[in-house]
Amino acid sequence: MKYFIAIIDAIDFINQWIGKLSSYIVALLMLIIFYDVGKRYILNAPTAWGFELSQILLLYMVCLGSGTVLLEDSHISVDVLVEKWSPKTKALVKVFLWPVLLLICFVLVWQGSLMLWDDIIFNSNSGTLLAPPLWISKIMIPIAGLLLGLQGLAQWMRDCFMAFKGIQIISKRQAGKGGLR
Repeated sequence: MKYFIAIIDAIDFINQWIGKLSSYIVALLMLIIFYDVGKRYILNAPTAWGFELSQILLLYMVCLGSGTVLLEDSHISVDVLVEKWSPKTKALVKVFLWPVLLLICFVLVWQGSLMLWDDIIFNSNSGTLLAPPLWISKIMIPIAGLLLGLQGLAQWMRDCFMAFKGIQIISKRQAGKGGLR
């Protein structure tokens, strides 16, 4: 059991650390948008790179934060039926639903890696004025699948312990100990 808790704790640490990195991207994104809007409306001289760079940073922020959002249980959910279930019943249902998420994450990593490889091999660029290589954006597809899949695996292990043994596993990060806050 200590082995599983160590794995869960490591996955939580990775996603929390990367989520913190993603929060700094938000600050950088706000500065770039502020600068671009100021140049456009005050000086009437928009940047050629501001819009595309802000799109790339938004993609990085969302993809890097995907596992953290799952860790913090911040995804949108409708709990009308589930709220009346016991914790053990909720966990049992989730044990059978998590493999669907893991399959989706596997497809994201697999197909995203194929698309990334094609863009690297063929040296594909975007069709904009800035024309960055497309692999800069597409690298985030398998990374997002990996981060979300790892956190889904940790959540699945937690739910297995709750459903089959009645033990609630709370990592150091979820308990507020050893986290980055």
